[in-house]
Formats: sequence, C-alpha cells, structure tokens
Amino acid sequence: MSKSEFDCIFNSPQAALAHIDFFCIQFTDATEEARFYFNTLIKFIKSQEQKEVQHLESVAEKVPDHQKDEFWENHYPVHWKDIFEENLKASFVVSLLSTLESYLRHICQISHNGKSKKLDEYKKMSFPKKTHSYLKENMSVDISSLDWDTIYSLWRIRNIIAHNEGFCSEERDKIILEQFATITDGISISNSCIKIDPAFCKRALSTIRKFGIDIGRLIRDDLIKRLEN
Repeated sequence: MSKSEFDCIFNSPQAALAHIDFFCIQFTDATEEARFYFNTLIKFIKSQEQKEVQHLESVAEKVPDHQKDEFWENHYPVHWKDIFEENLKASFVVSLLSTLESYLRHICQISHNGKSKKLDEYKKMSFPKKTHSYLKENMSVDISSLDWDTIYSLWRIRNIIAHNEGFCSEERDKIILEQFATITDGISISNSCIKIDPAFCKRALSTIRKFGIDIGRLIRDDLIKRLEN
C-alpha cells in the first residue's frame, strides 16, 4: 500500500481495521443504549399517566354524573402525552441522527485514503447526501443497496424538528414528507406539522441501526481489499 494520508492518520493497516471495528461497536452500543432509554421512559410516562388517572377516577366518583365530562375535560393529565412524550419523541429522533452523523464522519475519515477532497467540501448538500457522494468516490464496493432514501427522509425530519419545532415551513419539505408518510406507519403531516408516535421512533431506531451496521461492514470489506492491494 502506498504512502497516503490514510497511513498518517492510522499509522498502519492494522490500526485502520482496529478503528473501524471500534467505531462500529461504539455505534451499535449507542443504539442499544438509545433503545433502552426510550423504552424505559415511554413505560414511565404511561405508568405515571395511569397512576394519575386512577387517582382522578376516585375523585370523579364524587362528581355528579352531569358534570363528569366537564371534570375529565378539565382534569385529565394531558401533560404526560402532550409535554413529556412529545418532547421525548422529538429529542429522541434528533439524538439518533446526531449519533449516526458522528459515526458516518468517522467512517468517512477512515475511507479517505489520501483523497484531496474532504467531506465538508461537498457543498449545498444535506449531511447524508454529501456522505453518500463522498463514499461513492472513495470506496470500491457498491453502497447503492443501502437504504439511503429513508435516511434522507429521517434527516429531513430531524432538521425540521431541531430547527423549526416540527413545522414544515417549506412547501417542498411538506410534499416530500407527506409522500414519505403514505408509505411509513407512525408519521403524519397535520397543518404542516410533523406528527410522530412512539412506534415510529422505534422503527427509525431499527432503520438507523441496520444502516450503520451495514455500512460498517461494507467499509470494512473495502478497507481489507485496499490493504491487500
């Protein structure tokens, strides 16, 4: 293998392989921690809502029948779903994509192999699209089998949640995500706002985890081929 920036960063072929293995393990561990975190908090939120409802049911027994609807309308603990669950879902999606971004940056660094053009020089592209373009130029293995389209859509959702509180201010974003929602359970666009349920978050996690594992394997195969030449 000829002298390259790759050698300067990782010192030896063995070190390069060790780095890719480390980042893959780090990524899979992070997604497992995310799964545990999300499931635990969803269960906690539901249990607290049920506990509060049970307490209110005992109070409602003393309310005249003709006032019960008004009682529940005024006292039902909507905060567990409208505040706690909504904030959890939004932050979870943003965090998932941030984890993927960090992982892909490491992947791109490992696959650089002395190329002069750096990842951030791919201008006017979303992060996953510049990563896709970068890896196509720097890898000899085929990455077209990866589910890039879903990652693009998840990244768009992440950006709208992070930067615009889930509101699709751009008509193009709204059209693209409405199309995505027709083929994806657990997400809808209502009054230009993104609405997601816990099941969607879990599916997003599974998609991102599989994507990360698959791309890690491809990069490793590509690296081994380069080291053998």
